[in-house]
Amino acid sequence: MTREEILNMNDKGIIENLLNILEILLATKDSNYDIDFFELANIKEEELYQIVCNFYGKQASKEELLNYLFQEFKYDFLNRLIEEEFVRETNPLKQDYLLANLETIRDEVLAFITNKDLINSIVTEEEKKEYSTMSREDINNIVKDFLSHIDNSKFLLREYNRLIKNNKLIFLNNEEDLNIVSRLHNIPREELSYTTSYQSNEVITIVNNNSLNNVVDIIHEFIHYLNLHNKKLLPVTLLEFLPITYEYLAVDYLREQQKDESEIRQIISDRKLNTLVTGLTALDFLDLLLLYKENGYIDKDLVYNFFKEEYDPSMDKTLSEFINTKIDNLIQELHLEKANIYKDISYVLGDILALKYYEFAKENTDNLEKVNELTTTINNYTEEEVFNLVEKEKVLIND
Repeated sequence: MTREEILNMNDKGIIENLLNILEILLATKDSNYDIDFFELANIKEEELYQIVCNFYGKQASKEELLNYLFQEFKYDFLNRLIEEEFVRETNPLKQDYLLANLETIRDEVLAFITNKDLINSIVTEEEKKEYSTMSREDINNIVKDFLSHIDNSKFLLREYNRLIKNNKLIFLNNEEDLNIVSRLHNIPREELSYTTSYQSNEVITIVNNNSLNNVVDIIHEFIHYLNLHNKKLLPVTLLEFLPITYEYLAVDYLREQQKDESEIRQIISDRKLNTLVTGLTALDFLDLLLLYKENGYIDKDLVYNFFKEEYDPSMDKTLSEFINTKIDNLIQELHLEKANIYKDISYVLGDILALKYYEFAKENTDNLEKVNELTTTINNYTEEEVFNLVEKEKVLIND
């Protein structure tokens, strides 16, 4: 039975229940558990039961049913997932500023990730070299010297010393180290990330490679730590802004200290490569949000007309295969890894804002003090106020 035939039944409840089944099948496709999704989807209608039984039970496998529902109802499911982003009742963490400024943000992301400066700053595999080995003490001393150098008040240095004293900066060498940290700080293993706040227990974990790269990693995560220390979670649009700003300031400091330029280029390259990769995923998601916002729905024709501009005939896929793969992947990510998509948005927006504010910060000491002040007060501002502040400072520099 096709989607059109089911739609002709003129019963919206049937479609909703089929989407509920699809959602459960997607979430459990890699599971070996025998799940009664009829009960989970709260299926009562005899008619619907018969429809599903035509593709399940003795006549079809769970995988075959998933493939059928996904192909027939993928755009219905996509609309449900996108609609959730616009409705407060289904999304308590609704991104109001992002949604209100979709067009502007989307255009900025596109311009940023296609900028030649970003592409040219990424080193090739042939250009890469091994980082020189440094002791943990040397890494720690460079971080301290940097914080002292950029902050005359020494507030950042005092906070960093307190972090060290309380054993909240932890270098990881392997997976077992993570298990030890989990037990020591009473933080579930699955909750641990680079900077973690769990029941008011903040820690920084750094993957140890005994190199200059660790210096920048620590500085980035230390700024996150200060934000968590303020007990207020920043919105997605601002989450990575200041940590990346301080990365750029740290790179300048490393150059002033005449550290190996090839290693510094590698550090910059790692940041830009991360921005490019996350920016591509973020752009696809922003495009879908924009399509939905402008039309109130998303269907196959809208998607094809929009994404066909990205298609390169030299690809080893047809246009239809290219778009279907893109949409299928986005649906999977939206359903199962939506937090990662927002993380991608936070990285690319963070880099965009950081570069603007970094230019302001390096102009003079007064500007740098304003940046340091924002590190501890950013939670007091709205997203709009921060974006306006960055744009204002950028204009002042250009004038």
